[in-house]
Order: sequence, then structure tokens, then C-alpha cells
Amino acid sequence: MKKMASPFVIALTLCMALALLLVFENVPVRAQAQQPPLWSYQSSWDVLSISASSDGNYLVVGGYSSYGNDVCLFSRTDNTPLWGYTTGDQIKSVAISSDGFCD
Repeated sequence: MKKMASPFVIALTLCMALALLLVFENVPVRAQAQQPPLWSYQSSWDVLSISASSDGNYLVVGGYSSYGNDVCLFSRTDNTPLWGYTTGDQIKSVAISSDGFCD
């Protein structure tokens, strides 16, 4: 037979949860949103997937447009694609390998 938590433990847990909610309610989340983005790119197509390299220096983006399905590689320091490829199939997911191999 399972042992039930005492009413005291349940009340204490609820009070702690309420206290945490009240404390974190006053954290200025908007302050983070006001900082400029580290990287941005204005795409003319629908982006379905983004992945960053393990060192954070490269981003790969996959998506589709009425012209085709595209995969692009970007450097963190520039919003001009380093490489791009149009496929015949829809790009649903992209990833970057740290060692060049697919696991």
C-alpha cells in the first residue's frame, strides 16, 4: 500500500510553489527581449528548421518556398549564406555534425 504525503508536506509544497511564482513574477523578462539579436537573416522563404554548430560559429537553415526547398549554411558573423542548395524534397529538419559524420 502506498504511503500518502502528510497534509503538512502538501501544504508546505504548495506554499513554496506559490512563493516561487511570486518571486519569478517580478523578474523583468522584457529586459532580455530588448537586447539586439546576436544574428539575424531576412528570409524570403518559410524556415522549418535551424541548427547551430557545437562551437556556435555556424548555422544551417532549412525550409521551402514556391521556388523550391532550400538548405543554407551561414557564418555567425555574417548573414550572407556561405553555401546553399535547392533540393527536390521538403526540408523538415537540419543538423550540423561536429566531426563531419552522420551519427
